[in-house]
Amino acid sequence: MLNDPLYIKSDEQSLIPAHCHFGKHMLDNLRKHSGSDKIALIETETGQKLTYKELTQYAVDLSYALYDQGVRKGDVVALGSERRNEFLPTLLAVIMAGATFTSVDYDGGLDIILPRLNQIKPKYFIFSELFWNKYGDAIKSLNSVETWITLDDGPDSAIPVARLMATTVDVQLFEPAPVNGQSDVAISFYSSGTTGTSKIISHTHVTLLQHVQKDGLMEDNFKVIYCDSEWYHSYDSIFALAVLRRGRTLVHHPYVTPDTLKYHLQHYKVNLMVTVPAVLNVLSQVDEDDAFQSLQAVLCAGSSLNGNLLELLMKRNPKVQFLQGYGMSEADFITCETRKPGASKRGSIGKPIVDPESRRLLGPNQPGEMWLRSPGLMKGYLNVSDPVLDEEGFFNTGDIGYYDDDHFFFYKSRAKDSLNYDSFEVAVVDIEEVLLRHARVREACVVGAPDPVLGDLPTAFVVAEPGADVSEEELVKFVEDKVAHYMELRGGVRFVDELPRNRLGKVLRRTLTEILKKEQQ
Repeated sequence: MLNDPLYIKSDEQSLIPAHCHFGKHMLDNLRKHSGSDKIALIETETGQKLTYKELTQYAVDLSYALYDQGVRKGDVVALGSERRNEFLPTLLAVIMAGATFTSVDYDGGLDIILPRLNQIKPKYFIFSELFWNKYGDAIKSLNSVETWITLDDGPDSAIPVARLMATTVDVQLFEPAPVNGQSDVAISFYSSGTTGTSKIISHTHVTLLQHVQKDGLMEDNFKVIYCDSEWYHSYDSIFALAVLRRGRTLVHHPYVTPDTLKYHLQHYKVNLMVTVPAVLNVLSQVDEDDAFQSLQAVLCAGSSLNGNLLELLMKRNPKVQFLQGYGMSEADFITCETRKPGASKRGSIGKPIVDPESRRLLGPNQPGEMWLRSPGLMKGYLNVSDPVLDEEGFFNTGDIGYYDDDHFFFYKSRAKDSLNYDSFEVAVVDIEEVLLRHARVREACVVGAPDPVLGDLPTAFVVAEPGADVSEEELVKFVEDKVAHYMELRGGVRFVDELPRNRLGKVLRRTLTEILKKEQQ
């Protein structure tokens, strides 16, 4: 089976260093770039800049301090913070100390982040003042946390990071704590809920080493790279680390408008923009050609591109390359990326297209489930003993797609129980669990109402308790108060007598989706 002609393979190669230590690999590369005042990070909202010299020193000093504080291999260190320049060097510091890094979605909502923290059980928790003001009263009850560390002002029980980093360490002499790179977990992310509730994804040092070597996305003329996404997510944080590995300047901004985008593209002379489809709509509203003088490429991932919008952008900006990426937290952050028409499309890594009913391998232009095999696949899900790979080492993405006669892959839809709102992958089970906490809700199922700009609008079908008086407005507000903005019920609530089910009792989500589509006709 391994030589089946229907297996589509990549010729991309990665060189894994013999030490198999992601932290050491990153430090070796940062040392190369830290000899001058070269800018590593620019935080546009404050104008704060961090040079490679400062970033490397910060990461080394904090790693040394964490190890001195007792951080060891097997410990989990969590970071709760908005995106700021200290985020990435803190991530590297934890990994260089030999521990496992995880971060918390600042906008995730308490009902989402608290169960995740209780599951992953961090021993150390680093937080910003903004994060503590938002969640401190709730998370200080976490039994697993032994040490609290604050990036800013914080409670008396927390150690200020500035005091912790009192020792200035020689960057050239510093040596990261030893690890077993093939088995030790370096970083943990959270899944979008492919097979139910969100799971904790474990990546080893070796898988991270595989991820950051996507040099096809780091052409030599891409000197300044713009990012508008969040670093708690695998795609965004790993891409940011890949940028730092290559010594480029990363410009990051928390929100995007036509005016701010135009200014940043012009002012910072951005060469590569890494974004999500919803921001392309904003980009189309930037009406000055001067803003695109330095821009050479736009890499977009998170959901499918709107074909009409893409055609408009390409016509207006013929010199700019628009790239579509595909990936997931469980695998390479980019498992496949496509170049503009006529150019090569690289990076599809051993993906057979499989008939979801029979598991029969499919040929060109036949839609089916996409499976992949890669050295960048996760170690597994935390506390989940069931195997995540099949007998040949393939992982089921849960997505439907196909490839053409030239082996170019095309994404069609999700087979999994999640939806994509404004490029945020949303586990519908998380929203359903919130709804079921309402005293007058008996059953709930959440699906996506199609929207041409935002993707899927979370929409709830609800069976109320017999005789209960509950309104759509009440449930929308109930959910809004407990979840992140991208999980709100923007498609509203539909009350039904019963949910459609198959003979095994599983809710037929596709039937509900079809109801929403008919509403729009």
